[in-house]
Amino acid sequence: MVDAMPSPTAVARRPMLRWLVGSGLVGAVWGTGFAALSGNRQPTATIAGDDDWQLTLIESGRSRAVVLLGTMQDPVGDTLSRLMGSFRQRIDLVIGSADALAALPANYRGRWQVQRTLVLGGDTKSLALETGAVASPTSIALGPRLSLQMSPMVPRGWSNAAGPLDKETRWVITLRANSASIRLGAQLEDIATLGAGPAAVTIAPAGDVRAIWTIDPSTAIAVNNAHVPMDVISTADVPARNARLLVPVFADDFCRFSFVDDGIRLPYWARTVRFRDA
Repeated sequence: MVDAMPSPTAVARRPMLRWLVGSGLVGAVWGTGFAALSGNRQPTATIAGDDDWQLTLIESGRSRAVVLLGTMQDPVGDTLSRLMGSFRQRIDLVIGSADALAALPANYRGRWQVQRTLVLGGDTKSLALETGAVASPTSIALGPRLSLQMSPMVPRGWSNAAGPLDKETRWVITLRANSASIRLGAQLEDIATLGAGPAAVTIAPAGDVRAIWTIDPSTAIAVNNAHVPMDVISTADVPARNARLLVPVFADDFCRFSFVDDGIRLPYWARTVRFRDA
């Protein structure tokens, strides 16, 4: 259980980023019908991952979304079912690339009462009625407290006006609540390239942790345990200003990140680390 510690680690909140109309990271606002009937529960993001894939279950009030990121080599239906819990086998919204969504069971819409599927970079001409495509930066209000921003990772020097996004374009997902943010991507480098500003927590299946900590030294990083760098070691003897928080992600021991009033609560196994050569 990730909330078992009496004094869980919390990452300080970040100022809310302002998404100005006309900037490359604004896009459309996609209104959902997934309004939560109960606003008492704080939003959470629960992560499972292994090798080069991650599943993220996002809950805000009674609204639930699932994001699939990375390379899904095997079916992930059983993992997703356990991630949701025995008594709440229901999802409002599923988000992922066409390749990632292929790892879900063929009957996932009926099995989990999915209202809507969003294909990142998908072609609207080939999609079913209950499926939509996201081809530009897009925002969703998930329940009354949490917003979800989907942004294409645009390589440096490439303009949105240059043409349509390639289907291989990777996407970065930003969650915001209580003036704190969590950023998700298929690779840590994608999040660094996006250049969208600081986040309390940065999550990806794999990638270069130095790339993130170079531009955002106070963010907590969560990567799959198989991709934790060999030159990173745990340490308690580090000045607070130089602290680096790392959270290994597993396929079976789910990582829950909770939005709380003063920031984001991390799993109890989050650890302060430094590089061996530091």
